[in-house]
Amino acid sequence: MNDDTIWDILDEAPPNQDAFQPTQPYNFRCTNSTSWGNNPEFAWDRPDEPTSTTLTYNIYWNAGASYHKINGSPITGTTYTHTGIKLQKFGSTNYYYATAKGSSSPESEASNIVQIKTDHAEKKQPEKPLKQDEVNKNNITALTIFPNPFNPSTQVFYSLLEENYVRLDVYNISGQKISQLVNKYQYPGEYSVSFDGYSLAGGLYFIHLQVSDQVFTKKVLLFK
Repeated sequence: MNDDTIWDILDEAPPNQDAFQPTQPYNFRCTNSTSWGNNPEFAWDRPDEPTSTTLTYNIYWNAGASYHKINGSPITGTTYTHTGIKLQKFGSTNYYYATAKGSSSPESEASNIVQIKTDHAEKKQPEKPLKQDEVNKNNITALTIFPNPFNPSTQVFYSLLEENYVRLDVYNISGQKISQLVNKYQYPGEYSVSFDGYSLAGGLYFIHLQVSDQVFTKKVLLFK
């Protein structure tokens, strides 16, 4: 028996692991969560897959009702300090998570979420409406999701300025449709639809709204 691999037999190049979506970082944690007055320091463990790829990382926090990346450039190690923010015993509650990425891969799903107290005054408000250049005045005025992150359910808000056919679907990180919330004609007005993630795994999902030939997509994070 020779040492040929399946790729030798097929006379094909093996797949590029750099393009594989990594699994999420695990054991994400704040290592000094009660060191009041200091910058929060985070650490995590490398994803299990892919094993032979160099990974970089991003960290997100909820500065308001939605998440924002806090690192300016990709993080090459498995630790990070959030400068400009101080841990505060009786401060506001903020949430963080980490993701991993290969050089040419999609970003991983979110890690576990870490909750800490900081001096950042979080404002509990819905995400900002779409910018004016993202809005077709004849169809839709806004797409807002609140709360985000959520557990176990969240509300999707949108407004129509004229009668139109509306589809509102939910997709997972792999692009699979896992729920259809709306699929019908609707009259002008404001609408609110509940998305229940009770039976779903925690992670990133995408709310996909189609009105006529317009499509709007927003990320939501289900944490468990």
